Amino acid sequence: MISLFRASVAMVLAVGITAGAFGQVAVDWGGSLSTTNTVQSVPDGSDDEPFVNTERLVLYLTAPLGDRWEFVSQAAASFNSEPVFAVDAEKFYFRNAIDFTAETEQRTVEQRGGLIQLATRLGRFNLADPTGRIMSDTVDGANLRISGVSSEIEIGAGYTGLINKEFSQVGMSLQDSADAEDSDVYFAPPRLLGRGTVAFPELLAGQNLTVGFAFQQDLRDPDTVVQEGITQANTDEVGGLIDTQYAVLKFDGPVPGVGSLFYALSYVLNTGRTIGLLPDADGGDEAFQYKPILGHLVDGTVQYFLPAFYSSSASLGVVYSSGDSDYTSFTEGNSADNATMFTPVTPAGRGAVFGLQSGNSTVGEISYSMKPFSTSEGILNSLQTRAVLYSFFRSAGSGAVSVSDVDATTDGAYLGSEVDLDIRWRPFSDLGLGLTTGFLLANEDVLVEGSNSFDYRVRLSASLSF
Repeated sequence: MISLFRASVAMVLAVGITAGAFGQVAVDWGGSLSTTNTVQSVPDGSDDEPFVNTERLVLYLTAPLGDRWEFVSQAAASFNSEPVFAVDAEKFYFRNAIDFTAETEQRTVEQRGGLIQLATRLGRFNLADPTGRIMSDTVDGANLRISGVSSEIEIGAGYTGLINKEFSQVGMSLQDSADAEDSDVYFAPPRLLGRGTVAFPELLAGQNLTVGFAFQQDLRDPDTVVQEGITQANTDEVGGLIDTQYAVLKFDGPVPGVGSLFYALSYVLNTGRTIGLLPDADGGDEAFQYKPILGHLVDGTVQYFLPAFYSSSASLGVVYSSGDSDYTSFTEGNSADNATMFTPVTPAGRGAVFGLQSGNSTVGEISYSMKPFSTSEGILNSLQTRAVLYSFFRSAGSGAVSVSDVDATTDGAYLGSEVDLDIRWRPFSDLGLGLTTGFLLANEDVLVEGSNSFDYRVRLSASLSF
């Protein structure tokens, strides 16, 4: 805790010194201190802890640089009960925005059709795809956005290998997993991430259309990973390279004729290559071989808003991601033919307890949220509750999924169901409180021996802004 205090003081001083360096410009700075405490069920013999505590300190600073440029920075320090202490800059970039007319200056604004804005970011920032299912991570790079009256074009790319691994969500290969557990490895996996989108807001009857692409390139030294053609007995290396590309199509907007009903529908085509242990062409010994990836993801959601009834909303959604029944493990587990497992860059789990990620998974979700005291004028006005029912399935009916408790050798599509209850409350503008409880009832027939068919998790969080 002494080290955490010293690091916190050092960051506060750094922010103060930086703010002073900008002289008389209008500098906006502040931060937040949050704590998260989790109590969870743990199977007998597991190395997981029944209680986990995480503390997080964030400091931010934003300063204008002339008429068009702006400097944005955010530093964070985290400490948990494992114990792991980490500090890094989550944002550190220069932002520029230029407005210019679409036509000549002699015509009126109405005749010119409005303004076109060109915005750039250079430095460290978050790079995400429009679906939220492929990638969302901190990178060092550049981003360009051109916003017009009827469309918006955005393209960006960056490198992940200079980010503290504790602040990165990239995890695609066995080498990535090994580095995450290695205390001598400080940085995130060395990958080049990129994405581009073209959005057409309110293209027709209020409907929005977005098309785009994304990719990630593994930049590890090819000589430090498993070599193609080598058998498992003849190598000490862990895992190979994995490169992926994605094509994105998304529609969203209000359902015509139903004013309070909205939908979002996305499709992602995933290509690339991954290594696996497969029999050779002559049917001999198994050897490591690269095979193409051809995966799919479909994400559909409908949401109905009832603002007059305690600010309520109800939603129904399904996320399907293709799987591969011959995968012996979720990561680099292909054992026959081409890989059909959908493979995201930054996999995100569904459910507070189960945490099932995209890849050989189908997740159905029904949720309802409301503010029970929205009509009052007291501090309870901001209290919001949400209940979610998840149902989890294997898209391929068998094979590996991201949850290690599921036995890849079993058959059975249904994995289990989970109920999550969330309470969010902000009694004051600078104080936020949260409580999440999750209860999972898993299908015993698909679990590895010794796993719990019933699990729970309770998470209490608090955040103070300043």
